[in-house]
Amino acid sequence: MASLSEKLNQPLSINEVIESIGAGAVRLSAAQHAAVYLRQGADEASCAWSKGLSPAYINGVVGQLEKVPGGRLLRQAETILIPNLQQLPEESLLSHLAQAEGIAALGLWPMIYEGTVIAAIGLYFDQPQVWTPGQQEILTAFTRQAAIALQNARLFHETRWRALQQEALNRMIAVAVSAPDLSSLLEDGLGLVMEALDVHVGGIWVDGHHAIRGCPPQVDLSDPKISHDFISSVTETLVIPDWQLINQPGYNEWKPLIETCGVRPRLLCRSWPEASALGFWPSGRKIHGRGTRTSLP
Repeated sequence: MASLSEKLNQPLSINEVIESIGAGAVRLSAAQHAAVYLRQGADEASCAWSKGLSPAYINGVVGQLEKVPGGRLLRQAETILIPNLQQLPEESLLSHLAQAEGIAALGLWPMIYEGTVIAAIGLYFDQPQVWTPGQQEILTAFTRQAAIALQNARLFHETRWRALQQEALNRMIAVAVSAPDLSSLLEDGLGLVMEALDVHVGGIWVDGHHAIRGCPPQVDLSDPKISHDFISSVTETLVIPDWQLINQPGYNEWKPLIETCGVRPRLLCRSWPEASALGFWPSGRKIHGRGTRTSLP
């Protein structure tokens, strides 16, 4: 416990903190499967890290949160322990998901910061499980420390993010003033924005001009049809935590391109007047969840 706490107190990125939280919870509980869920708004969540769980299970949980115990966890902020999932009503969603996954027991431990659930740790077992008071106390103490570590990482990331944004904006202004033509402006501007966002694949299309970086040779995003379809399909900022979990009209036609590029996490797109668009595929670990639409500055 002491070594786990020491690691969480080190200066880590958000992804590193989340991975340490998940791995630490597994070590403390001896769970066969685990996940770290991050709260998104009032009543939604995404899975930021998992071990031994299928995409079908994760998508079933985060996609129908109001029908599983995790939805109750966001409201009441109390640990949920289900020692034997076979005792659940057969018609319940969790019973169906657990049977398909081969899970016999689960525990959900809220990560609470200043009275609000900001995340949760899910621990899953192949056999029925009984938690002793001592085990519950240890995991509760761990989740308290984990919540603080996660919030600190978020604050550090936000501070760094704002600084990078301001630096990138200043450099973009300088580039815009000195660029000899639109093509040069797009190339230099794309590089600066990708650097600021820490992404490894990106593209921008404006009035018949484009700049693309990081795509494999077999993906030709400069193809007029692809760029036209891309621009036409984007009407607002789009955030997709994991393309492989999306099966909706308007998404499927882009899956082959995304899979060829070898990326799964968030895709941010934004359109401006006169049919111009900007798209990014951030680097980083796999993030499971549903596609959402939102307004970003």
